[in-house]
Amino acid sequence: MASPALRVHDLTVELGGVGRILDGVSFELPRGQTLGIVGESGCGKSMTALAVMQLMPSPALRITAGEIEVAGESMLRASERRRRAMRGSELAMIFQDPMTSLNPLYTVGDQIVESIRKNEAMPRRRAMARAGELLGAVGIPDPERHLREYPHQLSGGKRQRVMIAMALAGDPGLLIADEPTTALDVTVQAQIFDVLRAMQARLGTAIMMITHDMGAVAEMADRVVVMYAGRVVEEGPVGDILTAPRHPYTRGLIACIPHMADRTFDEWPELPAIAGTVPELADRRHGCAFAPRCPLADRHCAEAAPPLAGAPGWRSACWKDPIGARQ
Repeated sequence: MASPALRVHDLTVELGGVGRILDGVSFELPRGQTLGIVGESGCGKSMTALAVMQLMPSPALRITAGEIEVAGESMLRASERRRRAMRGSELAMIFQDPMTSLNPLYTVGDQIVESIRKNEAMPRRRAMARAGELLGAVGIPDPERHLREYPHQLSGGKRQRVMIAMALAGDPGLLIADEPTTALDVTVQAQIFDVLRAMQARLGTAIMMITHDMGAVAEMADRVVVMYAGRVVEEGPVGDILTAPRHPYTRGLIACIPHMADRTFDEWPELPAIAGTVPELADRRHGCAFAPRCPLADRHCAEAAPPLAGAPGWRSACWKDPIGARQ
């Protein structure tokens, strides 16, 4: 049986002298599927992506436990030379803000060519032709003209497509998309999702999509991992979690989604909000980290952290979940 595109097991990341940023994070992403990782800012989503890519700032941050496997190969036991080779060919990442990820001093073509030649030795002219093919594949019209342009000459949607083209230069089996549609309008967001789906159908790429947008998860993901304060609090099929979430935090996130059906602006209700904020790193103590914000919490919740448990394929970490932590 083929290894999953990504396997993260019991991953723990610590910030020296302060505490755990990630605490026992585990999940798998099969080949050809999309996994949505959701949660508020500060919950550990982007840190998980950086840990998978092995791009964490050091020495302050370090992995103290766990394993990360990409297509069955350990990222933690690999040499730094092997990790650099894997980035681009085995896994690639689309960062949140293309304007800060693209070099303003080089043309779009030069930057895509650099990504191509990093993964495969070829003459510059041939690599530039390949760069034009990639721009066409991600839906940018007149690619030859755009290859000569600089990032500031492109719209936000086109810059994001350039980032996708660069990520696809090495035909990676795993693509990590960190908030790929932030600050884009809904029309451009839909176009970016179409590009990702078409790429996945053509290449069989697994996508790990990090977002705070539950609507994006509903549209793109096969499975969902919900994170809170550095831990996975619920994980399962997207349809099940969106229709019958088992963890109170997941229910709170879904309740914040506005529903347009049968509404007018005159009768638009005030959206519910989850009281409080994600705890600071130094304030994360024993017990359930969500307990101070949870309407269901009792003394037991504050004293003991619930395990991530439940039926196969759908787990939650809540003492109040009758099919989860009590099993």
